[in-house]
Amino acid sequence: MTGADRWIQKKLGINSLNFLLFKEYGTYYGIDAHKLTKEGKTDSIILYIPRKCNLLTVAYLLKSRNGERERIMHKEFCLLDSPAPVIFEKTDDRILMKADKGTNLFNDCCNGYKCSSFPYYYTEQTGDFLIRCRITPEFIGLYDLGCIVAFDNEDKYIKFAYENSDAGHPAMVSVVTNGVSDDCNGEPMTGGVWMQMIRRGNEFALHYSKDKVKWVLVRIFRLPMSETIKVGISAQSPIGPCCEVIFEGLELLPNPYKYIRKPE
Repeated sequence: MTGADRWIQKKLGINSLNFLLFKEYGTYYGIDAHKLTKEGKTDSIILYIPRKCNLLTVAYLLKSRNGERERIMHKEFCLLDSPAPVIFEKTDDRILMKADKGTNLFNDCCNGYKCSSFPYYYTEQTGDFLIRCRITPEFIGLYDLGCIVAFDNEDKYIKFAYENSDAGHPAMVSVVTNGVSDDCNGEPMTGGVWMQMIRRGNEFALHYSKDKVKWVLVRIFRLPMSETIKVGISAQSPIGPCCEVIFEGLELLPNPYKYIRKPE
């Protein structure tokens, strides 16, 4: 047994582990592994490992639940260095991001205003995906928000936000930009909210959930984007003094759904 084997075995808390390199996923290796449970049954896991990274540094875990594989791919995210957030703290499954005043991602369709100055914790993603997390903003000013962002370039992006909207209450807000931004206020919200974005080809679906079980569709649409884009999270405060947002349970998964309108 190698040092990497022992590290994986200890990390997963299992008695025995045999694994086999079975496929390349772009810049990732997929390692199919099998573990022996306490009941003597064989369970299946998959580790997604960046080809450029050391195995002992990064491992991506896919657990088997009820015989079905749930792919959980915690890829290498990085923080955009300009503009940097006022505060960025990452501990275990929780990220605190505080955005400075004047931060925004928006191409106004009415007055020509255009801004793409926003703190961004992201990774590059090729092909279909599902990204989700629980977002809890601390609203101070109008348009303060925490969001999921899929970014191709400054004229083509998707911003799915939990925003202190101009409808008079915090809401689910979707911004789809293809040259200019199509801005749409959605349902009013309170407290923390689970939010997800799914890509299937050039089709995208945005959902929210209070319990991470029942997902409600906010918007489904088609937007031609590059095969590889940036995907991640952001806090923004366009006209307020600042905005602090807590992100929890960030996951980036291969999209398992053919019918993304109602993923079940």
